[in-house]
Amino acid sequence: MMNTKFRCLTIGYIESRKGQDTSILAQDLKKNIVNLPAVQMLGTMDRNGIHSILETAELIIVPSREDPMPTVAAEAMMHSLPCIVSDAAGTARYLTEGRNGWVFEQGNVPELSQNSA
Repeated sequence: MMNTKFRCLTIGYIESRKGQDTSILAQDLKKNIVNLPAVQMLGTMDRNGIHSILETAELIIVPSREDPMPTVAAEAMMHSLPCIVSDAAGTARYLTEGRNGWVFEQGNVPELSQNSA
C-alpha cells in the first residue's frame, strides 16, 4: 500500500460555525491539534499568504455548519482547487459533484471521511 501525502487546507477563523472540528475529528480543536502531527496551524495570514498556500494545495475542505458564501471556497476555485464543502455552505450550489468538488451533509463526519479518502 502506497503512503501518499497531499496538502489539504481548511481556512477560516476557528469557531463552531466554521466546523473545523468536523474536518479533523476533534472535539476541542485548539487543545487537541498538538496530538495530530499531520495537522499544522499556520495562524493569521494576509491575503497574499492565503493565495500562496492555495497555490501549493491539492484540496480545500469547507466544513461550515453555516456560511452563506464562504470567500475561501471561491478563492480556492480561482486556483482550480477541488473543494469539499458542507451543504450548509452557499458555495455548494456552484460545485459539480466529482468534477470540481464534492458536497457532504453538514456535520456528517463519515460522509466527509468518504469524500476525503
